[in-house]
Amino acid sequence: MSKKSLLFDFLVFLLVFTTIVFENSTILPSSHIIALVFVFIAFVCLKQRIVLGKIVMIVACFVIYSFLLPDYSEGLWARIGLPQMPTTLLICFLTFVLLYSQDNVILLRKSFIYSCIGLTIIVLLLLNVKILHGMHTDEASEVFVKYGYNSNSIGIKLCFGSMLCLLDKKKKWYKNLEFIYLLSFALLSGSRSVFLFYLLFILSFVWTLGIKNKIKYGIILTLSLIIFIVLMQNVPSLYNLIGARFEKLFQVIRKYQNDKDFSTIHETRLRMMIIGWDYFKSSPIFGNGISSFSYQYSIINNQAAVYSHSNIIELLCNMGIVGFIIYYSQHIYLIRRVKKIRQNRDKRGCLLVAILFTMLFSGISTIDYYYKFHYILLAIIAIEVKNFEYFKEVFIKEISHENSISNT
Repeated sequence: MSKKSLLFDFLVFLLVFTTIVFENSTILPSSHIIALVFVFIAFVCLKQRIVLGKIVMIVACFVIYSFLLPDYSEGLWARIGLPQMPTTLLICFLTFVLLYSQDNVILLRKSFIYSCIGLTIIVLLLLNVKILHGMHTDEASEVFVKYGYNSNSIGIKLCFGSMLCLLDKKKKWYKNLEFIYLLSFALLSGSRSVFLFYLLFILSFVWTLGIKNKIKYGIILTLSLIIFIVLMQNVPSLYNLIGARFEKLFQVIRKYQNDKDFSTIHETRLRMMIIGWDYFKSSPIFGNGISSFSYQYSIINNQAAVYSHSNIIELLCNMGIVGFIIYYSQHIYLIRRVKKIRQNRDKRGCLLVAILFTMLFSGISTIDYYYKFHYILLAIIAIEVKNFEYFKEVFIKEISHENSISNT
């Protein structure tokens, strides 16, 4: 491997690492943009080709559509005369295209996993190892706010990082350790979303398997879930970390079902989603404009701009049905490609489908359409799907050729 190639691989790792670790922090807030510039320069100097395809066109259409809408966001780009959110999405698109064209899925997957491990180390250092007593203590929350981190977003990154560990073909012992490590810290984040994502991931995986494996893994999943719920209710540390939050969520849902009045609900996120849905109805086709939810919500409540805590509501409210369809076409397109060429219930294909389903439905409770780490993950999965499709077709052709020879 040449020095230029090694340098380029290092820059790609640097881009993934700075995005995963520092994207929303106040420590090195612009480091991922600087890394992206270096990768772009190296890409041009090495005269590498841009790889195009339907998935690239879909992401491009989403970015172009964002530039056609009014932009209500404020920030760095807005201060220098550029539309804030569309410019952010353009950076996401450039990150996606460069990594998708790079086509070294092993490097990208390892970069994502090791960056997630690096993120846990940095968080541990920031919290002075008090994370082990629960990330939702007041002291931990103050540290997160100070440095711009969010326990929910950290948990989600670690959640998807652990899922990528399962895609490695080489079943070495340390790969299992990487998975267990990231899984443990993802659950330690105390995020309800992370727990639900894992549950959805496992259910999607089991659903795509053959009938025998469905029964086998279904029994294992049911027993594991029962054991986890018992532990969550009886182990004080687990109850304080996750159990109490789920109880609060169910109380909120029951209260809303009884009186239909969100003014009595203390769960701010549910209130935001209801307001966002009502605002979407005012302009359902093309939306109200980029970051219009934040703009309207800040005016109504006389407070700083926030997001709706739901990717689905945020897209519908801001970009309408058109933007919603374009964005989620990325995930649907990749799922259809995997399912189309999946043969004999291949477990690797089932894992890809499960990860894509999890990405698709994660938008119910999180925002991801303008997070750069999401486009890195999308690029990795898109290359995995492309490679899986290629090798599966080659395998089928070889089997067909062998059968034709044996018949003759």
